[in-house]
Amino acid sequence: MTKLLAFILLLFHAVCVFAADTLVWKVSKKNEPTSYLVGTMHVAPKSFRLPENIRQSLNKSKVLVLETDLLDETKIKPADMVQMMYLMKSSWSLEQMFGKQRLNKLRNYLSHNPQGQELLLLLGGRPRPWVIWSELEYTFLPAEFSRNNGIDEQLQAQAKQQGKSVYGLETLEATYMFAALPEEAVLRSIDTSLQHEAMNRKLMQQAWKLYAAQKTTALMQLLDDPNNEQYSVAPQDRVLMKHFSDEKIIKQRNLNWLPKIQSYLAKQPTTIAVGAAHLFGQNGLIILLQKQGYTVLPVLP
Repeated sequence: MTKLLAFILLLFHAVCVFAADTLVWKVSKKNEPTSYLVGTMHVAPKSFRLPENIRQSLNKSKVLVLETDLLDETKIKPADMVQMMYLMKSSWSLEQMFGKQRLNKLRNYLSHNPQGQELLLLLGGRPRPWVIWSELEYTFLPAEFSRNNGIDEQLQAQAKQQGKSVYGLETLEATYMFAALPEEAVLRSIDTSLQHEAMNRKLMQQAWKLYAAQKTTALMQLLDDPNNEQYSVAPQDRVLMKHFSDEKIIKQRNLNWLPKIQSYLAKQPTTIAVGAAHLFGQNGLIILLQKQGYTVLPVLP
């Protein structure tokens, strides 16, 4: 094969990969079993069932690996639970943390929102502002959406039903990242999100429709559109929050996960299921695995 032909084939393969609209990717490497990479969403309508290509990826695997151990309470160590409570709770009063005016507005919003009831109850435990902010986006979805029916939860339930082992790539790593955010920026983000409630509802529902249709190219364009930042982040915090999202939540966690993922892939057929945003882009798992010598191909719906 000439160098030119090899380059053309490599370029063709790259174009096919990036043009593919799917949530499932087949991962293979010489002398290793075939495994799958699945993009998830952490909430879904109560009537939504796993798409066929996601179900088949798990059926062909012996192990399921999720983002976190926290989905299975039986796997959380007592010391980790203590640390998590320390990171999430404050000894300050709610008025001291949120301010009286913001707290009243937040309570009013949550009390009139079907998806806000859990957060309203959570407020009684004096959570730090980042806890409320990190969950606030889910309140912009209709009442029929549930975290208990999220893709991760459905996969975990199916794996356990099939007698397959389930593992997590991390425990408290993301919690530490959220807890380290400046509280002033978090509070301003809460204000901005509530101020633009109607637009955030529109964006969240649009994101779900694209996800459910496995139109991942359009989904990532929507998530990466800088114009949408104005609806959830105050102007003075956009550089900070963009860095947090891209460099911490996506890039750093993907790099942390990569050695663990490779270890699982080398042993037995495995389904790696993480948030869909972790798959794509220059710091996404698809490219990171390709750089490690894996062939990563789309499994179309």
